[in-house]
Formats: sequence, structure tokens, C-alpha cells
Amino acid sequence: MGFLSRRGGVVEDLDAMETQPVLKSSRRRRLASIGAVAAVLASAGLVVATAAPAEAAITGAIVREGDFISVPSFGTATGAAICNPGEVVLGGGVLIMSFDTSVRLSSSFANADNRWFVYVVNPTNNFQEVHVRALCARNVAGYSQATGPVGLPPGSSNNTGSATCPGGKVAVGGGFITAANDFDRPKIKVAASFADFSNSAVWDLNMRNDSQGYYSASAQVICTSQTNRSSLVGKVVSAAAGATAFDFDDCGSANSVAVAGGYQTIGDFSPAYVTGFLPTQGSFPQWKINLSNPDSGTRRVGMFHACLPM
Repeated sequence: MGFLSRRGGVVEDLDAMETQPVLKSSRRRRLASIGAVAAVLASAGLVVATAAPAEAAITGAIVREGDFISVPSFGTATGAAICNPGEVVLGGGVLIMSFDTSVRLSSSFANADNRWFVYVVNPTNNFQEVHVRALCARNVAGYSQATGPVGLPPGSSNNTGSATCPGGKVAVGGGFITAANDFDRPKIKVAASFADFSNSAVWDLNMRNDSQGYYSASAQVICTSQTNRSSLVGKVVSAAAGATAFDFDDCGSANSVAVAGGYQTIGDFSPAYVTGFLPTQGSFPQWKINLSNPDSGTRRVGMFHACLPM
């Protein structure tokens, strides 16, 4: 069932898209078996291996619906999703409802303990509708946030950086912040934003800058001292030439919440194939990815998450 919201007296399904879901096995939480993700991630093993709990489980994990942003043509807009009192934000993201790959999510991060903030750039002739959501929870021990720098030289790609949790903590979410002139933001792409496979305290970022400006960005990591987070698992989602696709990923249990939701484009291409990546409330919180492929060949993206007991 999609995430329902009421606007102007009309109930709408925010996840309803005019596209076909990608084919997958009967278990949505399968390990990445195609091999491309493992190769891209230096053959990291995608094996669930939960450590002995160091803290009590979190409680009340829930997806909070945020702003429905109307981004003007050739303009920018900001929006947010806010957690309820007593909750902290573990992650967030957006849906670009048109699937237009030229619309760029320029920044997407927690700008407060309870708030997920986004900055969207629209270089098209039409207004663009963008929805914001946040993953929120209670009783997250040792909650904190940290950032790390990423340089964006002119006409460059594979610009990597990371943010690291303080000692003894693990990453349960992350995001990115781009510092650039608005006219160049449509030329800057986040190719990857995901939790590190070899170091559970790290959030990784990979960006491409097709503009002629020298800019900078920051990776953000959201941390907890509840080290009973599982290792990352993932899958590969494909979009055929000229097609769209979507998929979901979760922990398969109401006793665990999918945290550290992230993605990585497989290959270094200028279009932003990911037109939506955000938490979604099903029977329990899960992560959704939307892909749009304007190219002549199939494009693939890895999507990842870890599980945290609740």
C-alpha cells in the first residue's frame, strides 16, 4: 500500500507512479547478487551480521510526511520534513514527481536533530512538484551528527569524501550539502551517498561537477551509540533505455527498522538517474528508490540499508 496523504480534500497515493516495478525475488531483502555492486564497492561482502546489542532498542520508528514543494521553472526551492516532539531524525529524502532527470536535489541533510531539509533546483520550463519525507524515531542513544568535506573542481567527477561518527558510534543515516552558485547547481550531481561497507562509523559521498566553477560540498553522517546495527545489505535496480523503474527495500520485520538508506550509481554518467530516494511507510518503514533513464543503454543503481532493532 502506498503512503496516503490528504490535500485539498483529495486523498492521493504519494507512491503511485506510472511505471512498472522492477522484477525481483519473493524476498525484497535479498543480498546484491549481480556482482556489479560488489565490484564497485571493492568486493565488499554483503552479509547481515548483527553484533550483540550494546543499548536498548530504539522505539517508535515512523516516516513523517513533509512539504510538497512546488519548484518554479528555472528556479530553486527548499523544503523540510519535521519529526514530532521527542523524536530525532535518522534520514530523509525526496520524490521528484515528474521523474525529470534534469531536476537536481542539491542538498539533502538533517539541519536539526528533528528536521530533514532539502534544496531543489529546477532548470526546466515547467514547475516541478517534489515531496519530502523523514525517518524519525525515539530513544536513539548517543544521537549526534557530523560532517566531512568534499572538493568539487571544475569539470570533475569521482569527487569523494566522507563524514565519520565519533568513537564508538555507528552510522544510521547520512546526507549531503552542496555549496555552489544557483546557476551551476543543475550541473552538480550526487553519484553516491551511502554508509561505508568496511567502516560502520562512516558515511561516503561521491559527486560530479560538470560546471566550470570550483565549489565544495559536505557529507553528513547521523550517529548512534546503539552498535547493534546490522551490516549493510543491498540490491541492484535497473532502468532500461528510456524507461523508469522503482523498487523498495526493508528489514522484513516489524522488530527492525531499515536505517542507513543509501544509493550508488554504477558507472560515472552525467544524468541524475535517481529521481527519488526516501523512507516510505509500509507495514513498517522501508526505503524506496525511483529511477529514470534518458539514455540509450540500460543504467543500474545500487540501493543499500542496514537494520536496527526496535
